[in-house]
Amino acid sequence: MRGLRRALSQLASTLEAICSRIESPLSDTVGDAHNLVAALKRLPGLAGDIDLELYTAMEEAEAFASLQDFQMKQTAWLDAGRRITESVIEADTTARLATDLETAASLANHVGLDDKPVRSLQDEANTFAAEAGLVERTIAFGLRLAEAIGVEKPMTVGKVRKLLAGAKHAASLSHDLRSLRDPSLFDEAASRILVEADARAQALQNKLTSLAGRLAVGLDGQAHDWRGHAQALRAARFPSRLWRSDVRTARNRYKGLMRVRAKPKPFEIAADFETIAECIELVGSFSSDAALQVVCGPHFRGHETAFDRLIAVNTYAVSIKRAYGVGDPTDNRIREVLLEAAPEVLARIATLSEDSEAVVAAQTLDKFDDPTADLDEHLNTLTVRATKTAELGLHARSLSLKPDLRIGDIKSVAQAFAARLVAETGIDSNNKARELMRARWLGPESDRTVVLRVLQAASVVNQAMLPAAIRR
Repeated sequence: MRGLRRALSQLASTLEAICSRIESPLSDTVGDAHNLVAALKRLPGLAGDIDLELYTAMEEAEAFASLQDFQMKQTAWLDAGRRITESVIEADTTARLATDLETAASLANHVGLDDKPVRSLQDEANTFAAEAGLVERTIAFGLRLAEAIGVEKPMTVGKVRKLLAGAKHAASLSHDLRSLRDPSLFDEAASRILVEADARAQALQNKLTSLAGRLAVGLDGQAHDWRGHAQALRAARFPSRLWRSDVRTARNRYKGLMRVRAKPKPFEIAADFETIAECIELVGSFSSDAALQVVCGPHFRGHETAFDRLIAVNTYAVSIKRAYGVGDPTDNRIREVLLEAAPEVLARIATLSEDSEAVVAAQTLDKFDDPTADLDEHLNTLTVRATKTAELGLHARSLSLKPDLRIGDIKSVAQAFAARLVAETGIDSNNKARELMRARWLGPESDRTVVLRVLQAASVVNQAMLPAAIRR
């Protein structure tokens, strides 16, 4: 019991000392004393180097909120400043040209060169201008082709490719074959007929060539007559061949064909007669071939028909029909001109394929993946990009943007300047913070450490949930 009284006496003395120190009465109940002890345990240690005058003002909620608002806006102002310092050479110069910076950000958004550095802007502008020049030349050459063939605008990538291919097709047909184009030669089935006829004509020519050195063969008469002479010579035996009339007739017929005097043996004469019979049969096979005559049309000359030339025309026509289908107006027109136009028209189109601009057009068109792309629209796009890129380069130099800055980051630089201006405006309008800091007030350049320490200390005390008297 004596110990309890002693403890209570010590507690009372302690409470009285606290009341004296804080100049405010405390509850004298045991429960409140217990709560006070628990609260005091949460009391933070002494903060070093803290502005006590400013800290004391934090008792007011309005003062704490205004200083906290100042700290947040100052953080935004400083962060924006660091971003600007990383991106520009002379921040003051850039700040004076804020409107130009917004224009530069808008231009950067349009040129589509986000990953390129600012230093590359002039080169990129030159590249766009060069590409625009090539597209413009391609359009001009495409219009020349379109005029020659009779195709209307617009000039799409696919259309100019077809026109250019058409000119190359026209050039692939030799000028001396252009007059041989005839609808009868345009069918794929004609190819087989012509190739077979050409093989027969070659066989005939080879046989005639084998005889031409010794005999003057006119290919007159019937094949069975010549075979009859050959049979008579093969069948006759000595001495009957000396007086047989059919043998004498055969020999006389042969002598009439001989170019130089010689004494050929009977079996040699018979072989020549057999060859002549085969030649006459081959000649007859051409005149009796109705399908061949239809295919050759007005160019049919029997075994003397220039089948190799007609095969070349047929190959040309088949390639045209395969390249240009039915249904598409452009394809229809190109096919019609290449197959049916007058030779002089085809010659003009073929000449265009040898023009130096044809090479430029082909190389330019190879850069496109979309055949439906409108070349006029693409030219306009390139021209605009070249202009805007060059303009952006001028703005970048006047704004003192760093050469290694990514073009895509110009927008973030503009945003940093805008954010810095908003933060600075907010700081300047914070009259309560200005009043609290008094001589320490330097706007956004005020000592950040002082503010942070005061706010941190006030926050810690508030979180300790001390009694009001202790907190004061």
